[in-house]
Amino acid sequence: MEFDVSDLEPQIACPPTPSHVKTAREMQNTRIDQAFLGSCTNGRMEDLRIAAGLLKNEKVHPDVRLIITPASRRSTSMP
Repeated sequence: MEFDVSDLEPQIACPPTPSHVKTAREMQNTRIDQAFLGSCTNGRMEDLRIAAGLLKNEKVHPDVRLIITPASRRSTSMP
């Protein structure tokens, strides 16, 4: 399947659930104190590598807590 997302605005998941989303434009003047990257939404290794590239040589504001966690851990019993 192919999807044309060129007109899709960046989305931000807002508390209290990942399904509560707003456009980045709607949130542009909102002060945050915590950002979360991970879980099943964007916690795959490929997602974390992209995030690492975006964050390289950058700093998180001292008043913001940035949490990064993978989607899940691979069990040692899995092939």
